[in-house]
Amino acid sequence: MVMDVQGGEEMIAQLRQSHPTLRVVAMSGAFADDNGEMASRLGIAATLKKPFTWQILLETVRRVLTES
Repeated sequence: MVMDVQGGEEMIAQLRQSHPTLRVVAMSGAFADDNGEMASRLGIAATLKKPFTWQILLETVRRVLTES
């Protein structure tokens, strides 16, 4: 994940420190095959590769919010 000011991995790690139960849906146009390990390590609930439709986003958010 690539962002201008701070990397996505850094941002998610900081968010998880202050909000350990936060469910994260990561979105990127630059996901690589090795990001699955990073997602697991950071506790990311789901990933979306851009471009995606609003229907896929809605389905993903619903699934993440209903998972226990």
